[in-house]
Amino acid sequence: MLLLTQALEMAQSIGLAILAFMPHPPLGGLYALAVVGGIVLSFDNPLRRSFVSEMVPAEDVPNAVVLYSTIVNVSRIFGPALAGLLAVTWASAGASPLTPPPI
Repeated sequence: MLLLTQALEMAQSIGLAILAFMPHPPLGGLYALAVVGGIVLSFDNPLRRSFVSEMVPAEDVPNAVVLYSTIVNVSRIFGPALAGLLAVTWASAGASPLTPPPI
């Protein structure tokens, strides 16, 4: 089940990337991908958290949960900052460093 949810999240991300690089992406498509992503994520998060108890010995589960939560929260801080830096330095959908922004 975990592999299925990860594959569906990958497909949703690919679809979002395809829409992002279109000249005029349809708003309905963006909404549909957002809904699909939310539904898949609602199944993926509990699956991933329950998988920790299968991978880690019982006495190390509290440490593993704290480590996982720390990784998630740090990625929420540095992920968007890194994405913004990459979008400015390299050409991205709608953010090219070679052309000035429209006024």
